[in-house]
Amino acid sequence: MPILYGEVNRTYIESVLKKLLDGEFHSSIRNKLLIEDLTYDTEYTPFKLIGGYPEDKTQASCLSPHEGETLVRKVIFFTESISIAINHYFRNVPQSPMFNEIVNIYTKFVVIHELVHVQQFKNGLTMEKYNSSAYEDSEDEAEANKKAEELLASEGAFQREVVKFIIENRSVYIDDIGELLNIYTQQFQIHNS
Repeated sequence: MPILYGEVNRTYIESVLKKLLDGEFHSSIRNKLLIEDLTYDTEYTPFKLIGGYPEDKTQASCLSPHEGETLVRKVIFFTESISIAINHYFRNVPQSPMFNEIVNIYTKFVVIHELVHVQQFKNGLTMEKYNSSAYEDSEDEAEANKKAEELLASEGAFQREVVKFIIENRSVYIDDIGELLNIYTQQFQIHNS
């Protein structure tokens, strides 16, 4: 019998985002980041467009404030880009409840990362400062990753392990699956019958 490897599409990512953003998770993160007093819209679209062409590396973006303002008006999630990243980094994980939890963790990471940017703008970050360094060298991006890692790692060992792959931009290989499965099984107390 062939192994079916996990794969997601943008429609599934939209459903995960909707559940996260409409539920307790979003409220909890807003509270932890001290941004519960802010209002902003959220939107889903497949890709960020640059010059009319899809750019598949960007997974979320804050719609920049008007000049002189520091409050984000909209947070946009690029659902096809998120699914491409998950399918790339976690392509060796079999379709399973564990894979579904990985998708959930990855999507939470993207949401938290972007909400940290909302917090940064609230605290005075300007678009000029944000754009003053390359993405890879940006202190603001490093802070968003660190905060997302910290909040997710506090949920449990499995989340901590999955976040390591995300932070390191590292794919899960066959050798990693056994360890992930052990941690998943222990955390969620799954017993083989």
